[in-house]
Amino acid sequence: MKQVVPDNLFVPFRTIQLSDTYPGDDNVREAFEAMIEDMGQSDAATEKLKKFDNKKRWAFIQNQAMTYASLPSPECLIKYITMNNYQHLNVSTITSLHLYLKQQPISWAEQFVASKGHNFLIELISKYDKEDKYKNLHKDKAQLELFHFIFQCINDLENIAVCQNQILEEERLLPSLFKA
Repeated sequence: MKQVVPDNLFVPFRTIQLSDTYPGDDNVREAFEAMIEDMGQSDAATEKLKKFDNKKRWAFIQNQAMTYASLPSPECLIKYITMNNYQHLNVSTITSLHLYLKQQPISWAEQFVASKGHNFLIELISKYDKEDKYKNLHKDKAQLELFHFIFQCINDLENIAVCQNQILEEERLLPSLFKA
């Protein structure tokens, strides 16, 4: 995935310091189990991964550590999108957010919600509701596409139990969604 946040603002999601040498079977097994649980894969995909021998598990852990380091932290992405009065709010950044929420570790989405990232999505939806802009949304293809992905992001968050609870606690969201 293309890097959304410029290098000068980039803060990695997670940096994992791995040993240059094999840390032992028990440590590999423990780290591997934690990583695949965080990935939120289907049962079939998880079972396939669990069949890896420890060498493959170690290679998987090393690969995931590099992936984590290449992801922007949720706070970093929120800051980038909302800086300078939402200067970087566009279809591309919201599409990237949707892909992060859908395809990256569950902990990324949980950290996004813990950082109140869902609030800016809800604020955008509420703003359109207050300004009664939904009725003309179909006339502006770019705005329609933007809101499609904003709603996708909300949907992505609702598929994760911890995130779902936070979304449902937002009193502004449901009335705005019903009007959308």
